[in-house]
Amino acid sequence: MNIILFEELPEKGSADTYLLTKQDPRGYHILKILKLEVGDSFVMGLINGAAGKAVIQTIHGGTISFVWNPDIPPQKLFPVSLLVGYVRPICMRRILREAVSLGAESIWLAGTDTGEKSYRQAKLWKDERYRRFMIDGAQQAGVTALPSIRFFPDMDSALAEAEKAASKAEKIVLDSEGADIGIAEALSLHAQGENADKEPRSVFLAIGSERGWTERERELFASHAWTAAGLGRRILRTETACAVGLGLLLSAMGFLSSS
Repeated sequence: MNIILFEELPEKGSADTYLLTKQDPRGYHILKILKLEVGDSFVMGLINGAAGKAVIQTIHGGTISFVWNPDIPPQKLFPVSLLVGYVRPICMRRILREAVSLGAESIWLAGTDTGEKSYRQAKLWKDERYRRFMIDGAQQAGVTALPSIRFFPDMDSALAEAEKAASKAEKIVLDSEGADIGIAEALSLHAQGENADKEPRSVFLAIGSERGWTERERELFASHAWTAAGLGRRILRTETACAVGLGLLLSAMGFLSSS
């Protein structure tokens, strides 16, 4: 963990301290993994809220007391929405972690024509269990902000909603068949003309499930004015395509620059 996140503030101790026990996974991480002692510090934050340095005051009987200075405001997420077809839960966990780590603004999940329908009913999606993996991604990235997440039964409803929610957004669909341009080229096509000198607008990036898109879905994307792009000749797993695709897109939009 590069930041330790909380949904809400821990129990208050005396004065301005907070308490955390080693039974809490975060307390265990502080004591057993980081091996912090009195006087040491760690970075703590509230989900979608402020972050700052926490300094350990006491460790007694497996309980840590610490003070926290929330002086770092929440970071802005990048104006990118990832639309991805359902895949097996173990792969979906990786997608959630990486999409959050990379800073996507929203994650949309939808059924596909060739996708396994049982994946939509997986335990991962019950009682917000998926949120744990999103938090893991934020903690890895050292940020507090989590993207929004939405669920759709099929691509038809997802594309219709995308049209309503962000009609002026650039829309790119990754396709291993028939796409002869890359993500940067697809993005530049949208930037031509009257929008060439304006700041990048929001972008949707769609990635299919394990068996790719059907011709019906390709026609559906085309009817909604999505631009098809590829990631080269190799066929990638969905979770790999999500990480690579988001990385290339954010780079093309200028968000991964060190300056």
